[in-house]
Amino acid sequence: MKNIPASRNHFLALAGLIICSLPLCAADPVEVPWNQLCKKAMGNQLMITTADGATVDGFCMSITVDEIAISTENQKVVKVARTALSKVQMHRGLEQQHPLKALGKDLHRTFREGFGMLFSPAAPVGLVVLPVTAAWGVVAAPFCALGELKNKLDRPREVKVI
Repeated sequence: MKNIPASRNHFLALAGLIICSLPLCAADPVEVPWNQLCKKAMGNQLMITTADGATVDGFCMSITVDEIAISTENQKVVKVARTALSKVQMHRGLEQQHPLKALGKDLHRTFREGFGMLFSPAAPVGLVVLPVTAAWGVVAAPFCALGELKNKLDRPREVKVI
């Protein structure tokens, strides 16, 4: 029988605990005053369902006393009257949903800059940047993977406009 180091058991137990507790983080409806809706949704996408069943998905651009302006994925601005709102949901923006992808982009950029430094007077800095960047990627990747899993399990939060 193969012995597994205790440190690995602790990591697996911690990962299991985190994964099992994710469904316990139920998203209760968020109560937001009408005039604070755009501020509360900053960086998150809104999915607005109107009384006639139509849905508008996008980012909040502005809000007035009578309507909300939503910037959709194809860069159109759609205005929805406050009286026509049936349901408002908020979910993470695309750039927040994929931490592994963001980490990959950051590592790529930093490696490129580090290799560029190797062929300049800043070569000693490049010699430090490259291994530090590699270590950063190794340490951050498991946490980003957990973030990906959490984001996959997250459901849109309902927003109750008051």
